[in-house]
Amino acid sequence: MANIDGQPLGGGGQRFSALADINPNDIESIEILKDAAAAALYGSRGSNGVILITTKKGQSGEARISFDAYYGIQNVSKTFELLDGQQYIDLVNEARVNSGNAPFNQLTFTGENTNWQEEVFRTASIANYNISVSGGNERLTSYISLGYFDQSGTLIGQEFKRLNGRLNLDYKAKSWLKLGTSTTFSNSNTDRVDADLSGYSVFANALFFNPNVPVKNPDGSWGRDPLQSGEIENPVMIAEELTHNITSRRLISNVYGEIQFLKNFKFRSTFGIDYLDRREERFIPSYFIKNNPRGSASSSASFFDEMIWQNENTLYYGKDIGKHSFGALVGLSYLESESSFFGISGNTTASDLITTFAASNINPPNHNISSWGLTSYFGRFNYNYDGKYLFEVSIRRDGSSRFGSNHRWGTFPSISGGYRISAEPFMSGLANVINDMKVRVSYGETGNQDGIDNFGSLTQYSAGPSYNGLPVIFKSSVGNSDLRWESTAATNIGLDMAFWESRLELTTEYYIRSTNDLFYTLALPATTGFNQINRVNLGSLENSGVELTLSGKILTGDFTWTSDFNIAFNKNEIRDLVETNGESDRVIPPAGYSNVEGPYGLFRIGEPTGNFYGYKFLGVWDKAEDIPIEWGTRTKPGDVIYEDVNDSFTYGRIDDHQLIGNALPIHTGGFTNTFAYKGFDLNIIMNWSYGNDIYNMTRVVMESMSRERNQFISTAKRWSPDNPTSDIPRAFYGSSSTSGASNNDANSRFVEDGSFLRIRNITLGYNFSKDLIQKLHLSNLRLYLSGQNLFTFTDYTGLDPENQNLGASTGGIPSLGVDFLTQPIPKVYTLGLNVGF
Repeated sequence: MANIDGQPLGGGGQRFSALADINPNDIESIEILKDAAAAALYGSRGSNGVILITTKKGQSGEARISFDAYYGIQNVSKTFELLDGQQYIDLVNEARVNSGNAPFNQLTFTGENTNWQEEVFRTASIANYNISVSGGNERLTSYISLGYFDQSGTLIGQEFKRLNGRLNLDYKAKSWLKLGTSTTFSNSNTDRVDADLSGYSVFANALFFNPNVPVKNPDGSWGRDPLQSGEIENPVMIAEELTHNITSRRLISNVYGEIQFLKNFKFRSTFGIDYLDRREERFIPSYFIKNNPRGSASSSASFFDEMIWQNENTLYYGKDIGKHSFGALVGLSYLESESSFFGISGNTTASDLITTFAASNINPPNHNISSWGLTSYFGRFNYNYDGKYLFEVSIRRDGSSRFGSNHRWGTFPSISGGYRISAEPFMSGLANVINDMKVRVSYGETGNQDGIDNFGSLTQYSAGPSYNGLPVIFKSSVGNSDLRWESTAATNIGLDMAFWESRLELTTEYYIRSTNDLFYTLALPATTGFNQINRVNLGSLENSGVELTLSGKILTGDFTWTSDFNIAFNKNEIRDLVETNGESDRVIPPAGYSNVEGPYGLFRIGEPTGNFYGYKFLGVWDKAEDIPIEWGTRTKPGDVIYEDVNDSFTYGRIDDHQLIGNALPIHTGGFTNTFAYKGFDLNIIMNWSYGNDIYNMTRVVMESMSRERNQFISTAKRWSPDNPTSDIPRAFYGSSSTSGASNNDANSRFVEDGSFLRIRNITLGYNFSKDLIQKLHLSNLRLYLSGQNLFTFTDYTGLDPENQNLGASTGGIPSLGVDFLTQPIPKVYTLGLNVGF
């Protein structure tokens, strides 16, 4: 959950993060709540942690004007090495012959050897400009800002522009009354290009497209696939001719009133909204091969809006009696979301010059309206004795409209305590060494309602022209009146220490989180007339681990050096799954694309999530005499060898699949160092992940050798009668080899070590001297040069070990650790300026 100045942010129901609409220059601080007790007060919305964003406020005194700007360039640091024109033709025709088909005579060597990756990737610009004014007096303070962000993507056709405005006001109307507002508006425009699974992916087509074809022919027309297969398009044509534009407008605002009465009481009421309006338009010209055989253009448009409003009311009582400090809070919160979607598409028959569906044969439109609501009651009590003994207890009760009446409400308590050992008299002798030492323990429960739709517990109906072209209403899903809250119980034990007057600070923490009643899509027998129940509760999951943070002021004086180090270990285990037909294992079918498949997922008691499930690759049959007679004549030299688990001399996904990898790391961490000398400062940030596997599905496609696509240069070393000892199978056109198993099936050959160490950011800055600043009548002046993602150390063969697909496969289970044609994170070089007046 992301929360900005007390207003929770909605996801918008789309594929964009709500945080993309926030201007980073307006942010004063970001706090992440992971502790069980801290997150529990946020109830269902804090089940996966809470990000608290506080924006800048005005301060009493003379007005301050700040101007911040930077400009930079971005580029990708790595591309793939592919087959050249002749190698491409040889491979495709060899695959055709091996499968018993005739070669493609349309393929001819032209000598072009077009590097399509060079044609679609570019050096792109990024720029940001922000101006703010803040100030006020004892009664009224304000912060006003205006920002503009402009970023081109490293793929041609990608653009993002955003205009932001913010107004924060705080008004002390009376000695007992405070009023205020925090409001931001953003308008953004995005030119998108398709990615991964889409047939119109610029990146994918740049890898697949025939290198013998030029970008454009001498007559100025686009270079086209000589096979006219309809699967692959000229990637530059896609980027320049296909229109995919998204305009988004967002208003996030809240107002509050705070009354202080009877000396120790404080009442606060907040009302906030998060309103999103998004328009998406898409046009595909008629000359795109994939539109054939109709040969007509197509256009589509969709309109989405969502209004989330929240009213929160709290009453707080606080009192100090000697060394005793008490605080109590009770609250009531209402939240409601209303959204509407309208989408329409058609095949344009009039002209490619008209890019709307106005001149189209309109397809049946899609229109839906949805809403959900949440009511919450909560309370908290805390006690502090002399800063030595700390205690807090809270409880929250949430009621969600997404559940049936039997399980609508969930209750989520928490309790925490702390003991500052350093405050004890017996620690006084160590005060010069240990100036702070605190032990803390907490337990908290949170609920989760994300992952189910707004009417997930109800039987649902759909409408459409389903019977002789006439509109009908039909039952489309089975309801589940027993659907209940997914709940997480978490325990944290921590130790905080500071040494040598806080020159060195250490935080260690152990946690254990048990999640019960997990949401899952349950398949149904076909005899029911339905494929599945949208959501049921069927198991439990446990996460446990250790986190360590170490911060130090290593050098002080004219030359300073501060360092921050953190490392986190996590163990994940499925503790329980409901049995179905005597079987508790849950196998998740993979996402697939054009006769290649991704890894299957496996949920199994005692195993972690994030498993890759498939065949174990053992090699390639070198020659005919090596093939056991039991495999028969259907198996040929050059075919893949998978482990035959049940010794049946056949390959089957049920009997021969096994665990082949896991996407979860053993540990992750970061290391930050900041050096300063007089006006200069240097900041270096590193982060890493260790022990995680990546399923390189890009390799699956680019080493499949089964279609008329270009392939990785590694396939030039494929098995052939002239190269019988290769570990790369023979080329075979189609979905499988003669043995019945395919090189493209989910298997361990494509599982790679995803560990990496990345230099995330290096920034060199200079703060100009006070004498110069005073002469220029400024309050501050800073110039800096920054580089992001400059170096990555990894054995992973893909473009980026960190940028993976976060989409969902069948059943809504995230495809963790799958890299499928993902665009790499770019290197970014920026020059920036901060000026204060």
